[in-house]
Amino acid sequence: RRGVPLTTYRDYAPYLDAKQEDCLADMDPYWIQTSAIGGTFKHIPWAARFRRVQGRNIIAALILAADPAKHRIAVAPGLKVLAILPGEPFASACLARGLAEQFPAQIMPPLDTGEKLPFRRRIDAGLRQALISDLDFVIAMTSTLLVIGERANRIVRNEGLPTGWRRLHPRVLWCWLWNWLRPSRPLLPRQIWSPKGVIGWGADSTLFEGIIEQQWGKPLYQMYASSECGIIAMQERPRGPMALLADSVFLEFLPQEESEGSKDLRTVLLHEVQDGRLYEPVITSFYGMPLLRYRQGDLIRIHKKSGSEVPRMVFQGRADDVIDFHGIARLNTETVSRALELAGMKHGEWCLRKEHEGTKCILRLYIELGEGTEAAEFGRHFHRSLMAADRHYREAVYTMAFNPLRVT
Repeated sequence: RRGVPLTTYRDYAPYLDAKQEDCLADMDPYWIQTSAIGGTFKHIPWAARFRRVQGRNIIAALILAADPAKHRIAVAPGLKVLAILPGEPFASACLARGLAEQFPAQIMPPLDTGEKLPFRRRIDAGLRQALISDLDFVIAMTSTLLVIGERANRIVRNEGLPTGWRRLHPRVLWCWLWNWLRPSRPLLPRQIWSPKGVIGWGADSTLFEGIIEQQWGKPLYQMYASSECGIIAMQERPRGPMALLADSVFLEFLPQEESEGSKDLRTVLLHEVQDGRLYEPVITSFYGMPLLRYRQGDLIRIHKKSGSEVPRMVFQGRADDVIDFHGIARLNTETVSRALELAGMKHGEWCLRKEHEGTKCILRLYIELGEGTEAAEFGRHFHRSLMAADRHYREAVYTMAFNPLRVT
């Protein structure tokens, strides 16, 4: 730690953005892509052995998500997984493919065809398949799980019995009958299916876990993962803090007060962390992957159980000025300032916050408006300019199918 400085993606960008494999230890990498600030992408090489490890971690998550208190393994060959994920080369799609390669699971919709569909058609395709064959597990980002629940209700209510209704699962036929008898009540996914587990991840998981449990009838099982490090923490059982994994990356922890402006940044190791304190994870890759003492920019809170030497963690937020919006867009001060300039309307000081409105994440802009400018008018101009300035924000708006911007 004395000889290697802390790094960020900027230190690797000239090599990784060009995918220069001659500078890598593993000469046959699988290139992962993830969104970054300003509408750009990061490119991370995954080694073949690392991919196998992440596939095993997904299988472990399925086992733990299926109520391990019953002391039985509810995972068997042929299990049906509704997986609504981005297409390759994003990390979550790679994890799903790793699961399919290492375990005989039926992924819905099929990976080869589903990832070619637009997001909402991908959800509908997976749901229609699940209506016929039933499902055992649901895997998606937390914000996507909420959309899946809404789409399931809409499909059952609005489309009526399909032509091939005889192939539907008996429980689904009962739900259609219930909907016909009592059409005024919303239909929840737990009334259609009885999943063994619901797995999600993302910055808003803790906030929405109660709503997801109400929708699906199962507590949300959470993981902590990123494209740079794979899965590095998962819950021992739903509703608890996450246990850190030892086989993905080597972990250091930067105390929050150290990350806020200090030049002499000093990390601590796992046995040195303190209960209740906030830390920024710092990772060093295994398996010949290139990241050394890499700062991800996240904040986690450490939990130490009494009588246990192994700390647990919960995701807390960001350590920088970046807003993670639906796991798709990464908005920072520079991007928002550029969008405000593009809007071309007079304004004073401003602040952008991610807030929550019912089951939706929204962006609230607190701003001093110019004389005679209405908040609604400013919001329309700013929304269009932000979509022009950041393609990931534009994709998030199309994906979630609503305007998340509020101006105050």
